[in-house]
Amino acid sequence: MKSKVIFIIVPSYSNNKWLDAKMMQITKAFISILNLDNAPVEIVSTYNDINNYLDKAEYIVVSTAGNVIIERDHLYNKIHSIPSTVGLLGHLLQFKENETPYFHEQFFIINTKAFTHLDFSNYNAIAPKLLRSEEDMHDGHAPLYLTLGEETELIGKFGTKIILDCLQAGYEVRNFDQDWRYPTLANDYITVKDYKLPTRGYCYPKLHSDLFAECLRTLTLDPNLDESQMLFITATKQILDFKVLNVWQYDPTPIVNSSKKVVSTANGMLGEIIAWNSGATSITFYDKNPNNIEFKKHLYANWNGIDYDTFAKDWAESKGLALEPTFDIDIEKSIKPKEEVSASIFLDWNEWKKRVTVNFLHCDIISSIDELLVYLDNNAIIHTSTILNIFPFTSILYDEDTIEDVRKKITNTKARWIES
Repeated sequence: MKSKVIFIIVPSYSNNKWLDAKMMQITKAFISILNLDNAPVEIVSTYNDINNYLDKAEYIVVSTAGNVIIERDHLYNKIHSIPSTVGLLGHLLQFKENETPYFHEQFFIINTKAFTHLDFSNYNAIAPKLLRSEEDMHDGHAPLYLTLGEETELIGKFGTKIILDCLQAGYEVRNFDQDWRYPTLANDYITVKDYKLPTRGYCYPKLHSDLFAECLRTLTLDPNLDESQMLFITATKQILDFKVLNVWQYDPTPIVNSSKKVVSTANGMLGEIIAWNSGATSITFYDKNPNNIEFKKHLYANWNGIDYDTFAKDWAESKGLALEPTFDIDIEKSIKPKEEVSASIFLDWNEWKKRVTVNFLHCDIISSIDELLVYLDNNAIIHTSTILNIFPFTSILYDEDTIEDVRKKITNTKARWIES
């Protein structure tokens, strides 16, 4: 049975090996976040390898390493509502010096019904002319759609043959329009220094590769970087400033046996619900986000057990913080944990505080794993949420070997380990 969607990631092949590996690592993490249905994710060596998957899914979503997902829910919904008449969605291009349109390799979507074979080579032949639409996405070189004209000599680039085959098969070829590129509602936009970010971005790793690699390693900016690279580093730095408070968890509620100690991110009431379910009497909260730790301290010191949401909202507003979860899908996932906590821990908050002892560690699990290891024994449960698997900013800051070393250290303890 065919999958609805398969995600395929292709290496970026810049002139910097470290950057290529980092771009692949980051894109894998972002695709994991987008992949809400656990669809297959394949990594191939070349674009021609995509042909091996034409019979495996209705749609193939191709990402060249260097993609970042900014508005996950919006992009997910768009991918799952593509009209059946569309055979190819891509970044269509035709500059003044180009006789024939083509598309950029960064990100494109194939309707497999429109193709028997994908040919990504430069294409020169006598064939119907590819006519660009008058409507343009930006700067006069990004037509909204393409149609067929009279026969001519086609001198094409990456994707020209695919465009031709798709149109000749009777399917539409379209650019990613404004609704694809940006959320529908203005208040859904994410901004960086007043710049409205698109739903998905690309770092163009083939541009200024060595300079971009050095700036990404150090999270510093250089005016010679491409604008997209500047935005990516700036957005990363902005997010790592942690102007947000995690009020409710949306990790699945873990099924746990009895234990004495819980070690958990300070993510909503995740640590509390694990402790309640397991009978634990000690919780050690750790988090890279200092706001989560400071709020937990404030909660246990000052909350009277009435109206947690307002208490959290008021504290966040006093610190100028946004609240998480923010995505619609994550808000929906948080409903069940809210109900579980309200039916247990919140029934008598003061009694709960008497039952548990709490510790607080503001730390990064990757660089400070040894601080956490002292809490991990055969009486402990540790929950790492998504930090060590799909959390993109772990992938930005650390290489895969470093993350794997942390995973091995946790595995080598006698603690029970849960991750989402």
